[in-house]
Amino acid sequence: MISDFVDSAEDHCAKLLDFKEFEGNPSLQNSLELACENFRSVPNYASKEVLCVFSSLTNSDPGNIFQTIARLKQDQISCSVISLSA
Repeated sequence: MISDFVDSAEDHCAKLLDFKEFEGNPSLQNSLELACENFRSVPNYASKEVLCVFSSLTNSDPGNIFQTIARLKQDQISCSVISLSA
């Protein structure tokens, strides 16, 4: 997770500009699972939104990502993905 749960777009942009180190294998599924866990304590009436900026030609998901997508839908989490891959 790059930034905390805040409502300031400027804070999110500043965190994204500071993020320059990449290591390990990318996993969209692990990222979405982490988002589900982080939203667990958020009440149902709150807006739950995730923005994934993904820029990799490979993906190392440990399991079935469709189960994770179903979990996002069940938990009423909106997810937008921006893919910057070649």
